[in-house]
Amino acid sequence: MIVWILWVGAALACAPRFSVRLLDDRSQALLDLPEGSFAHEAVRLVPPPTDRFTVQTSTGAEARSRAEAVGLSEAQQLRVAGMRAAETASLAREVGAGLPRELFQYTLGAVALQRGDEAEALRWFSSVRGLP
Repeated sequence: MIVWILWVGAALACAPRFSVRLLDDRSQALLDLPEGSFAHEAVRLVPPPTDRFTVQTSTGAEARSRAEAVGLSEAQQLRVAGMRAAETASLAREVGAGLPRELFQYTLGAVALQRGDEAEALRWFSSVRGLP
């Protein structure tokens, strides 16, 4: 009787909802732990978000266009876009006439680089670096 009281006292000391069978055979109880669901337990810890995440996709061309548009007037933006769309270097020079010199030279370098003409692109980018 005293052993039973000590045994029940130990079980109640752990918690009233603590299973007595876990104290009965500890090594076997640890081997036979119940299967858990991580998703179920995670939801109990932190509630799921109420709003959905939105994915914002943009291409490199869109990002470049937004970056190039900063600080330019609408007319300048149209000329730069026209230079980028030009099929030849001479056509790009004609479309870009009237742009500020640094913007004109930089855009011609970018157009040359886009066409794969690295030597011409380097020449235009170097001329931008040489500006005061």
